[in-house]
Amino acid sequence: MAIDAAWGDYDSDGDLDILVTAKLIIAIFGNMSRLYRNDSGTFTRIDANLADIGSGSVAWGDYDNDGDLDILLTGQQNPGLRVVAKVYRNDSGTFTDIGAFPDWCFKRFRRLGGLR
Repeated sequence: MAIDAAWGDYDSDGDLDILVTAKLIIAIFGNMSRLYRNDSGTFTRIDANLADIGSGSVAWGDYDNDGDLDILLTGQQNPGLRVVAKVYRNDSGTFTDIGAFPDWCFKRFRRLGGLR
């Protein structure tokens, strides 16, 4: 199993929330991306509509300088384990894929020998 996680206070309440991605060993379960909100030590799974990513990385950052943390997910996505990078804009706790890295970027990268 390949796992990555990052702490960040996406809802600006002073508690660190956690973002987790994993590639699960059992193929029928595939990949997963999960966001958990921390409310004074109690973690609640949030339906953030994130792409399920495995064998990758996660990061928080405020790419649009609006004061709230946005999400970067990179890794392999089912079906076909295609390589993706996705940026999700945080608008008051609602996450939207901004389409920053279209699929053709990675297809071209692979053709040029970047991924084997």
